[in-house]
Amino acid sequence: YWIALALILGGAASVYYLSKAPKVYSATSSLLVKEQTGAVMGKDETDEINMGSLVAMNTVVAQLKRQVLLEAVAEREDVRALPDVIPPEVRWLPPALSDWLGEKTEEQAPVATGRIPTGVLAGMIGSWTTVSMRRDTRLLDIRVSHTSPEVAKVLADAVALEHVLQTAGAKSCLLYTSPSPRDRG
Repeated sequence: YWIALALILGGAASVYYLSKAPKVYSATSSLLVKEQTGAVMGKDETDEINMGSLVAMNTVVAQLKRQVLLEAVAEREDVRALPDVIPPEVRWLPPALSDWLGEKTEEQAPVATGRIPTGVLAGMIGSWTTVSMRRDTRLLDIRVSHTSPEVAKVLADAVALEHVLQTAGAKSCLLYTSPSPRDRG
């Protein structure tokens, strides 16, 4: 008797959770890390770096997760202009129970990203972002998971582009992005 009751309650709780949990979309941008870096500190010669080594590739992965880079992404106009950068808060309680407890269940307005401090938004972007190496290649994948597919795509591309812009003097990466669904036709 107790086992059947536990199974029914567990199934009901699972269905309720799945009905409330927001869908999460992922977008990926890829970087090709090149072998040579350009002049640093104004020198004209190029330095050879063995980008085939795991240490060098892990260094680039760590650079992609730096707070300075994420803050540059958070300050971008195209990122600040996105309407759904900050996902709406999930209301886990049923509306009837929320009303009974005295909680307000009114619709939540989208958060204006202009009012969010850059460091806070950068931290959020960092939590949504993962960087991984493709095995036996010099390709890095920047994956952003978000409740909006458009926001995920813009953020993944922005992280890659900001890295390329910040290392433009080093000429160490090439950016590959896929066209957005609107660009295809």
